Amino acid sequence: MPDTPAHGVRRETRLLLVTIVISAAMLFLLARLRFPEQPSGAPQPPTQPLERLAASATYDELASILRGVDRQVSSAILTVSTAPDSETAEDAGTTYIPAVRIAEDSAVALPGSSRRIVPQPGRIEVVAADSPHGIALLRVPSSDAASIPRLAVLDTLPEAPGYLAAIEATGNGPAVRPLYFGRLDRVSDRRWKEPILRFSALQQMLPAGAAVFTLDGRFIGVGFPDDRAFLVVPAVSLLAEAEQLGLRGSVPAADLGIEVQPLDRALRAATGSETGVVVSYVNPGGPSAGHLQAADVITSIGSTSMQSPADYAAALTQLAPGAPVTIDVSRAGIVTTVTVTPVARGSLSSSGAGDLGLDLRAVKGAGSEAVRVAPRSAAARAGIHVGDLVTGIGSNDAPDPAEVQDAFKKAAPGDHLILRIERGSIHLVMALTK
Repeated sequence: MPDTPAHGVRRETRLLLVTIVISAAMLFLLARLRFPEQPSGAPQPPTQPLERLAASATYDELASILRGVDRQVSSAILTVSTAPDSETAEDAGTTYIPAVRIAEDSAVALPGSSRRIVPQPGRIEVVAADSPHGIALLRVPSSDAASIPRLAVLDTLPEAPGYLAAIEATGNGPAVRPLYFGRLDRVSDRRWKEPILRFSALQQMLPAGAAVFTLDGRFIGVGFPDDRAFLVVPAVSLLAEAEQLGLRGSVPAADLGIEVQPLDRALRAATGSETGVVVSYVNPGGPSAGHLQAADVITSIGSTSMQSPADYAAALTQLAPGAPVTIDVSRAGIVTTVTVTPVARGSLSSSGAGDLGLDLRAVKGAGSEAVRVAPRSAAARAGIHVGDLVTGIGSNDAPDPAEVQDAFKKAAPGDHLILRIERGSIHLVMALTK
């Protein structure tokens, strides 16, 4: 019997219902595969808007904490300016660091061994400076509003990873920012009797001289960057050293009158030495002249073995000007020991080239190449860089080193000499002022 219209409608309805049920089952199955069921007690992940709100709240809370630290310690912090010492070329220019009050009218700062505090009449007076340790004891104005920060107990510092507050200085005054660290270690350093703190896996590096506080405003110490970590001299060590400085006065840094560089694979093969540092320059007027020469490998200074230029810098902090020291040297495979008497840093002229301050090597038919530029010399002020080729001086083309030196020597004070320079593919003209 042929289907009636009513029978056809019922069949189409059944097919539609079956299709809906199958589709719903498939959607449910896909949903279970894509989003597995969580146990009833398991925390549910927040949605992205909630995550953003939580992050915003966290940053706002941290900013509020830092503002609280700033209010607590601001009266204990002064901004001081530093300048390069007489032998440093890399750190040219004025920088600012914080000084932390340790008494009503005194403060301590860590400018480093290569810089000095610039006194400010009526405000900042340098009582004494220990150049080997890079610390300065300052006399500062007393004030009813001034405070002395509480010292942190190192055993109670937050575990890594964690946050601390760092105070650095700008030309407009101190500034506070968070210091996130992923690891905290205590390490030994030849410059300090007690271990210092090494904060690594940092979110941002701090500048040298920055002061570090806990988030409740307790003074941890002052530090300096080292490789990819920030080393902090604990406040207790700083206060002990400042007290000694007040009693004995300033301690000058020692200078052997040489420059060194690390041993690389090629230099190991060429010198036959596996450990040590290579002498790259000997000041002709310095204490090492006649004892050391370029390409010597220094294996130890006194009782300190040399593995890197950092070891050499640390060894200098243990030397005293005027006190002889033995140096073990390997020269062309022959090991010998020499005795050198260090002088106070700053007492040597920067170069054997007089106040020109330029060591050159002849480039046949082209001129003279700069192999060393002394800090704050006439050559440095003119803007000459190591590697620059002097192709002319005055009317003299392709001058050899002796001709460059002679032209400068014959110039009267205040005279200007025109240099023609090649720097890679760039040609420059510079004014050399005597």
